[in-house]
Amino acid sequence: MLKVCDRAPERVCLKFGFTLLSGVRRMELVNRFIREDDGQDVVEYGLLIATIAIVVLIGVGFFGKQINAWFTNLAAKITTVGT
Repeated sequence: MLKVCDRAPERVCLKFGFTLLSGVRRMELVNRFIREDDGQDVVEYGLLIATIAIVVLIGVGFFGKQINAWFTNLAAKITTVGT
């Protein structure tokens, strides 16, 4: 719940629960959020994984029948020793 408090009349203070943030402090938090790039790595890894997944799906779409035939041939060549 967002409330305007009356403790600092010269600048607007916003009260979030029990935390009181002045206008200056909020701007510091916004500037720090913009400068920091910790989340950038996560986004880059996510894009990389999505790209790899798309390439795999396209590859399976094109080569699915050949891959299936290869595994079927491989399974036919594998022999098991019965007891």
